[in-house]
Amino acid sequence: MNTQVRLTLRTSPDLPVEAETLNPENVTGKRPDEIEALPLLVGNRQESVGDHFQVEVLTDHSHVQAQDDGGLATLLLSGNLQRFKRLGEHLGAGRMVVDGPVGFNAGAYMSGGTLTIKGDAGDYLGAHMEGGLIEVLGSAGNFAGAAYRGHKHGMTGGAVIIHGDCGQMAGGRMRRGLVAVAGSCGDVPGFGMRAGTVLVGGPTGIRPGADMSRGSVILLTRPQALLPTFRYDCAYRPPFWPLLLAWLAKMGLDLAETGPKALFERYSGDANEGARGEVLVCRSRL
Repeated sequence: MNTQVRLTLRTSPDLPVEAETLNPENVTGKRPDEIEALPLLVGNRQESVGDHFQVEVLTDHSHVQAQDDGGLATLLLSGNLQRFKRLGEHLGAGRMVVDGPVGFNAGAYMSGGTLTIKGDAGDYLGAHMEGGLIEVLGSAGNFAGAAYRGHKHGMTGGAVIIHGDCGQMAGGRMRRGLVAVAGSCGDVPGFGMRAGTVLVGGPTGIRPGADMSRGSVILLTRPQALLPTFRYDCAYRPPFWPLLLAWLAKMGLDLAETGPKALFERYSGDANEGARGEVLVCRSRL
């Protein structure tokens, strides 16, 4: 048995909405009227899901529930949800699909499950993410997979896949996990990294890897310049690259015909933080 809960936006609110209640765990096993009664904080007013969404619960007895859904209903949302913040926050299992753009903090603190966004995402996508998968078919704002202001550690696990472009400081202060961007990226990707991987397929802003002490920043397009605190080591073919490339291809991420035998220049840094991190710059994509 496969259950889908569909929420279709009827009225777009004029104020930002705290929408962390919208996740598969909160809608599974509930009737439409119970889902409509779930709270949403709109500005400083408490409203409900039914004030803004048409709710449908569909059950298909001919399909077997997927094991990775954890027995939870699939949550499908559609409409312009740019004013809706924290969608999928603390998602631990199940599948959530948004057909349209979303606001800030989508997938923050996720520990499992899958969040698919068929549109653009706002700032702090996957902030402090611990596990699971976020896939954005459009572009994302600033601080994807990064730490909130005042926090020392950002993303600690999972993967964020962005098919479009991304803003600044992607993967800022991350400790583990993957942020992969097919398009361009703003300034300072991988800022303050302690571990993990940030990959950028298109042009990159200034100072990639600044203040990193461990981890890998992979740039498929040569940056304008690296910080002088990064030292050139060698040109080589990383043994992990064919595996990572194959997984990203399985996810449908287009990396502009980059092949498994791509040649990379390795730069170690940041020397101010012990020079144990690396920036890999693609020299030859084939």
